[in-house]
Amino acid sequence: MKLSAVTLLALSSGAVSAPVAEPGREISYHEYKPKPYDPGCGIEKPKPHKPWENYPSQPEKPHYPPPKPHKPEPWHPKPEPHYPPKPHKPKPPLSSSQASQTRALAS
Repeated sequence: MKLSAVTLLALSSGAVSAPVAEPGREISYHEYKPKPYDPGCGIEKPKPHKPWENYPSQPEKPHYPPPKPHKPEPWHPKPEPHYPPKPHKPKPPLSSSQASQTRALAS
């Protein structure tokens, strides 16, 4: 994998300029502290989770609807064929060579 000179320069300068903490020394992250809630900022605080059962204004509803009674599937009559059945044609008689082969296989 080849890196261009610009990429190498960016990687090396970023590694050198990154702050390194000394062992045993605490680092203060004062710039990362969240700001206190401001009502004028437009973001509301999240409401605490309350299931719907805790709200008295909600009507009493079960979580799942009651099961429906069993309804059998409707019976449909067998459909009539669109075309009349074809007449049965008997198989053609075997030739003498085919008849001798079938006799040899049967015995």
